[in-house]
Amino acid sequence: MNNYQRFAVISVGCLLMFDISKAQIQSIPTPTQLMSIEVDGVRTRKYGNVDVDGSPFLTDGWANGIATTDKGENFEGSLRYDIVTDQLVFAGKDSVMMLFNAPIVRFTLSDDTYQNGFPAVEDWKDKTYYKTLGAGKSKILKHFYKKKIEVRDIGGISNYKYEDNVACYLFKDAKMVKLKPNKSAIIAALADKKSEVEAFVKNNKIDFKQDTDVAKLMNYYNSL
Repeated sequence: MNNYQRFAVISVGCLLMFDISKAQIQSIPTPTQLMSIEVDGVRTRKYGNVDVDGSPFLTDGWANGIATTDKGENFEGSLRYDIVTDQLVFAGKDSVMMLFNAPIVRFTLSDDTYQNGFPAVEDWKDKTYYKTLGAGKSKILKHFYKKKIEVRDIGGISNYKYEDNVACYLFKDAKMVKLKPNKSAIIAALADKKSEVEAFVKNNKIDFKQDTDVAKLMNYYNSL
């Protein structure tokens, strides 16, 4: 191999190493003006000196999503929803959990949409996030939350863990109406179009345990 050939091989190798390094850098989420502070990422949260077993997050692991600020700016990346604090976090460098310093009014996780800005009701404020089922004026809203409950072992020692809960509402005519997420309760809440709703449920075999089916029903109701 002559000197020219050696130089060509070295040059190609350097270019490959540069491309690989560039790709690795691009794969790491870069800081933006929305990044604020680093938050605790462990699965067990502490309140005072009491350990609480379980995860504060809605789901395990990161999910791809889009967060929208109150200014209409979008941030796309890896997200997690902490339903204990009702806050959205995103993956910074090395998947460090970061808080947004701009108010987030809506976000998506996989195929699900969460939104705030609805009227305050019971224990929930207008900043509370709900999973929205339906894209029109009327929606079924689900708020996921966790309660800290006490459990005792055989020796009578108290421990604490998270208990999963969900509150469900119909948002209609700018009002929040609490309801159970089952067939009879939802159909009763849509009584002004009862015959059309019942026919749609029957013809489309709506499964009220499936949020996608409930969303389909609400979209139909909004079209009437």
